[in-house]
Amino acid sequence: MTYRKYLWEKIVEFQQDQSLINYPINLYELCKQNEWQLITYDQNSPLVDISNDGFSVYRDNEYYIFYNASIHENRIRFTLAHEIGHIVLNHHVEFNCEIILDNSVGSYIEDEANIFARNLLIPNQLVSEIEYKSVKILASYFKVSEVAMATRLNTLQIDNRFLKYDKTKPLEYCYNDFHTIFECYQMAFNRMHGVRY
Repeated sequence: MTYRKYLWEKIVEFQQDQSLINYPINLYELCKQNEWQLITYDQNSPLVDISNDGFSVYRDNEYYIFYNASIHENRIRFTLAHEIGHIVLNHHVEFNCEIILDNSVGSYIEDEANIFARNLLIPNQLVSEIEYKSVKILASYFKVSEVAMATRLNTLQIDNRFLKYDKTKPLEYCYNDFHTIFECYQMAFNRMHGVRY
């Protein structure tokens, strides 16, 4: 199995194992459920010299995510999702790194954490089903920056080639402000029968 294939499989596996159905996702609750410790700092902290946004640490079989609480909430959300990506993709253990910083590992590791983050915050399967794709409205709904949302929309086709969802299962993360529960069931039915709209 190639490492990139492993990445895509881990994304789908994590989404399914965590039963992620409510969006925008509550990352603080997700960290709590997985016993990943969140530690905040601010712009005046010496930790800003390590990273302005955040970083993750693996020590004594425990994961810690440090993040700058004084940056914009949307940026915090992407930072947390990115660090969760490092944890779920086992980067600390695989690369024998207690702390993962932007410059401490190869750029492809950071790319993988970014791919994981965009799929955690803005699931490909869900966004693909939404017909009206206004960057501003979608960014507001998913609580991400407009830049992150534009990137997500630009990477839909790339991710569609690699992400493999079980099409016989109902569309698990459908219910949100864009769809009524009836529309969700209709979408799940159509998906199971190969109908796209």
